[in-house]
Amino acid sequence: MYFSLNLTVADYSKLLVNQKIIRYNYIAMKNIKYINTFLCFVFFVCCVTVNAVAMSSKPSEPDAECMYGVFMSNRPVNIYRTNKFEVETGKKAAMIMFYMDWRGNFPTSDCLNIVEYGAIPHVTWEPWIIGEDVLYLDNILNGEWDSYIEQWAQSAKEFKYPFFLRVGHEMNGNWYPWSGYQNDKDPKKFVAAYKHIYDIFKEVGADNAIWIWCPMDTEVPHSKWNYYTNYYPGDEYVDWIGLDGYNWGNTQNWSHWTSFRSIFKKRYDEIVELYPSKPIMIGEFGSAQRGGDKAQWIKDAFTLIKEEMPQLKAIVWFNINKECDWRVESSPESLEAFKEVIKDPYYGSNPDAFSKLIKKFKLPEGAVTQLSRIKRSQVDLPQIEISKVCGDIVVDGDLSEWSHLKPVVLDDERQIDMGYDDWQGVSDLSARIYLMWDSSYLYLAAIVKDDSPLKNIKSRENIWDGDGIEMAIGVDPESDPERSSYDATDYQLCLAMRLGGGNWSWQLQKAFDTIESKVSKAEDGFSGYIYEAKIPWSEFNFVPQNGMKLKFNIALNDADKTQTRETQMVFSGYQDFYEDPSQWGWLLFSE
Repeated sequence: MYFSLNLTVADYSKLLVNQKIIRYNYIAMKNIKYINTFLCFVFFVCCVTVNAVAMSSKPSEPDAECMYGVFMSNRPVNIYRTNKFEVETGKKAAMIMFYMDWRGNFPTSDCLNIVEYGAIPHVTWEPWIIGEDVLYLDNILNGEWDSYIEQWAQSAKEFKYPFFLRVGHEMNGNWYPWSGYQNDKDPKKFVAAYKHIYDIFKEVGADNAIWIWCPMDTEVPHSKWNYYTNYYPGDEYVDWIGLDGYNWGNTQNWSHWTSFRSIFKKRYDEIVELYPSKPIMIGEFGSAQRGGDKAQWIKDAFTLIKEEMPQLKAIVWFNINKECDWRVESSPESLEAFKEVIKDPYYGSNPDAFSKLIKKFKLPEGAVTQLSRIKRSQVDLPQIEISKVCGDIVVDGDLSEWSHLKPVVLDDERQIDMGYDDWQGVSDLSARIYLMWDSSYLYLAAIVKDDSPLKNIKSRENIWDGDGIEMAIGVDPESDPERSSYDATDYQLCLAMRLGGGNWSWQLQKAFDTIESKVSKAEDGFSGYIYEAKIPWSEFNFVPQNGMKLKFNIALNDADKTQTRETQMVFSGYQDFYEDPSQWGWLLFSE
């Protein structure tokens, strides 16, 4: 016989006390010997059962009450970058959030990578096409996007795992095309559009979506019609209530230092009263560095969450340098403060501990549940195979001798590492870049689409701050590919995209007068420029050989509205690739 009793230690104590009562009652029946034997057997089996379960279960978080999440990058979700942040802060995130607009299908590969890494995906699905004035709530309501929504929902269903879905967040602001402000100042349109999207998911059977309704902490504009509750679609359409808010410090001409309590507590209390059955999430939050004590702000925030906001069951720290530096590592003091507060077991790092709140989400077998550093060698890095030159290359802007080569293509939103919101599509910024080599030169050619080309007035070490191509290369094949800082054989070179050219090497603190280059404005039916150059290997004290494999990266900078860089696309890695060679891809020399 096998007994499986779900008893706590306290229950076992009660069992021992009650044993005396049971024994007394059974004395009259003269069966004391048998009853004691039976009770001892039950107690033994229960202890063995509990111990076996404890040994076989995944690591649990009995004290976890609030799921810890983070936003680090847009698509493709960079697990390596997230892991690096987690190692630096000392805690694994249970949730990884990212954004996408309505240009692509459900991000299956990103979500699967997140789940296998040991977290639950949080998709912020923004109903717009970035850079195009083509999508408002009426377009959703009249059915123009039904086939797209249906396809997206079908792919979400096929993903199978539960995932957070945040559609049309911050609708009570005035900055998004799904806001009430930009739709006839009519919150009812948002409610109808939200329900319409939800109903399509239900028809498809995509019940694994966990729906977050997420207003901003304050209304813009501050008008009665725009109050956040006017946008609520109803309990049956919402799984979680979200809330976004930031301390902007004095980074803007309209902002001032604001405590976490002032941003969130009053609205949290109102949400608890209005929607008592719903778990609450802070969908985005962060603090500027300027204007006050960020380290203390972080400490106060996490203390308040734990002590006064029990219905807050998830938080997402917005950890990028965007409008200002929201990152916890914006200063050593704020980083240390974050490390101190996030180690509290109250903030959970295993999504399985919150399974009841997230549609019985369960990590797959083999998913990462313990914090450990991922090596770059464990991550697939892109590789460029570079061919040896046959004949002479004349640097004249005529790229006919390059036509047989396969280019490095930069034209995907997932390659944007800064200025995501500023990118207007491939006509705004994209490129086909070609590379060849011989024992004397690295040859480079580029066809760049740019709707406002050749904007770079900077020089020397500031030459990066305008239109240009940045190249990073490590010329020692034996260097550690995991290195996160430059060694003596790593170089970064910026090539200015302007008539007359220009370049700069930060490691050598000079411009290369030996580079032969030509920049010309495109004239073949598109706005942009053509670039061609010969870069001497001698500047790097290096001679390549067939079969060599070097760390390499290349990026494209763009300045449109101002004379400063607004957008960057990168071949491999993300925004700080220029200081971290472990993010670079590979350059393979072949004949």
